[in-house]
Amino acid sequence: MNDVSAQTYGGRKIKGQEHWTKKGDANLFLWEKRAPGGPKNGTVLFVHGSSMASQPTFDLHVEGRPNSSAMEYFAERGFDTWSIDFEGYGRSTKDRGVDANISDGADDLKAGTDYIFKTRNHTGPLFMYGISSGALRAALFAQLHPNRVRRLALDAHVWTGEGSPTLAERRKKLPEFLKTKRRPIDRKFVRSIFERDHPGTADDNVIEAFADYILALDDSIPNGTYIDMCNNLPVVDPRQIKVPTIIMRGEYDGIAGFKDLLNFFEALPNPDKQFAVMPGIAHASLHQKNYMIALHIMHSFLQGVTGLLKLDVRGLDDLRPFLDLGMEEGVELLRRHRHRVGTLLLPERLHLRVIDDGPDLGVKFLDNRLRRPGGHHDAEPAGVLVAGHAGLCDGRDVRQRWRALLASHAQRTDLTGQHVRGDRRHLVEHHVDVTADDVVAGASAALVRHVQDVRSGQ
Repeated sequence: MNDVSAQTYGGRKIKGQEHWTKKGDANLFLWEKRAPGGPKNGTVLFVHGSSMASQPTFDLHVEGRPNSSAMEYFAERGFDTWSIDFEGYGRSTKDRGVDANISDGADDLKAGTDYIFKTRNHTGPLFMYGISSGALRAALFAQLHPNRVRRLALDAHVWTGEGSPTLAERRKKLPEFLKTKRRPIDRKFVRSIFERDHPGTADDNVIEAFADYILALDDSIPNGTYIDMCNNLPVVDPRQIKVPTIIMRGEYDGIAGFKDLLNFFEALPNPDKQFAVMPGIAHASLHQKNYMIALHIMHSFLQGVTGLLKLDVRGLDDLRPFLDLGMEEGVELLRRHRHRVGTLLLPERLHLRVIDDGPDLGVKFLDNRLRRPGGHHDAEPAGVLVAGHAGLCDGRDVRQRWRALLASHAQRTDLTGQHVRGDRRHLVEHHVDVTADDVVAGASAALVRHVQDVRSGQ
């Protein structure tokens, strides 16, 4: 592919720059989109999955769909952004007959980060986001090179493969994968990614644009990651991943069962960790209808917004559904930290950490396994608070109304059982349907132990 494909299919707000580095005899392609005002918030390296190169995944243009390019979304928010084509994919070397397995991918990331550090004079670690087998590659890289990763986001991740319907089906083709180094792909294959788990979670024009870009770069892809995921899991050890980590799991994603991911999450040693369930999303989160949820979650995490809950809520006619969720249930839940859950509030700020610290809007709030309704240790991980669609933008008068609404709700923080609606699997459900831009910029609300101080502003 030449640069015409990037101009045709890629994001159009920020001009990209191509880079090349070496891993042995292999040429590795890197793609960069820089923050217009400089990387005041750091640098993000995006890590692609098994069945497509990096640019279709992270720098896609879809007419009428804002922020389709994750790279541009983060560049506009003060991050330098990079992606890399692993050997065997996209514009990188494809003719050496490598397996392109998870371990090979970690080696490619080592070569890629060597180049980024040298080219941009980096003195500190990078943010890293990996999706699907890219999450496995990123996790292994963080395990091997923790000094190079500042914060790690693992989307559509899998650990042992237990409880994965997708991998159960894929294993039926394992003998076929083992016979060859590569498998052909076509438009039907790309569409199957969106149809296998929960049809209808992605718009057809997005699927078509995604397929156009993938097929402009590749007509076949390596089998290495498929073989690893079918035959060699686990390939990472969560106990050895020492960096702050978030697990992002689509509601309908069939690549990993909840228990598998929860076991992985619990084994992570760094207390700065989060688990986010993304409603209405299947496997390819950045290409789903609810893609803004994934972007908001990632943005909050990369900023380290385990701290202040920031809102730029614009165009909402009624904030009460969110207040019911975040103020009534959330504050009391945070205040009643029991059943071996430590203090969750630090002075003058609400921490959105770990699995039981409260939802970033649009995230299904997954009960800590040791503190589920009724105190049962073996309750199902489907126990969630749901804040349906959460992408918030186009604001007008929220800042004036926010304080009054908070004041009207400050005394209604009873989560003793009477106020919880429905059964324990569906505690509260509110749908906040608005267009999405940036949930973590704008009005900051600081929740203190007894909601003593709520203010709005930057």
